Amino acid sequence: MSGEVQIELVSETYNPLVERRELVFEVSSPAGTPKREVLRKLISQLLHVDENLVYVKKITSTHGVNKTRVRVNVYKSVERALKFEPKHIIERNKPKEEAKEEE
Repeated sequence: MSGEVQIELVSETYNPLVERRELVFEVSSPAGTPKREVLRKLISQLLHVDENLVYVKKITSTHGVNKTRVRVNVYKSVERALKFEPKHIIERNKPKEEAKEEE
């Protein structure tokens, strides 16, 4: 699937107070909207950062078009992310295995 997915950076802002990069990507995929965990992995590889520092905030798809807009926060450390990201965003971005273990 990753060979077919194209990712383009639309905007990037640095928030010095929170020490994070706030990014917007446009993702094209003939297979439809990629899963959050796939997006995290692809974006972390693209930015050359640890996957644990990447938090997918919002995924917006338009019906009938194979383009998805993805809002992402990239932190300097996991501690900063846990301090500033809402709990539900942290939960959504956990790997499936980790989320199941906690249940």
